Amino acid sequence: MKTEKQVEEYINSQPGSKRGDMQALHQLILGLMPGSRRWFLDGKNECSNHKYCF
Repeated sequence: MKTEKQVEEYINSQPGSKRGDMQALHQLILGLMPGSRRWFLDGKNECSNHKYCF
């Protein structure tokens, strides 16, 4: 999946006011650094959780 799509899906999955804040921040960053390299990290490990994987 492309990075832009991952970011869009993640932002859209957030509740109301958080979604709006994240979208505004995302647009601000894109405006300040239009040619920058983009990547997406959701904080999860390869086991799809936020904890250690054994």
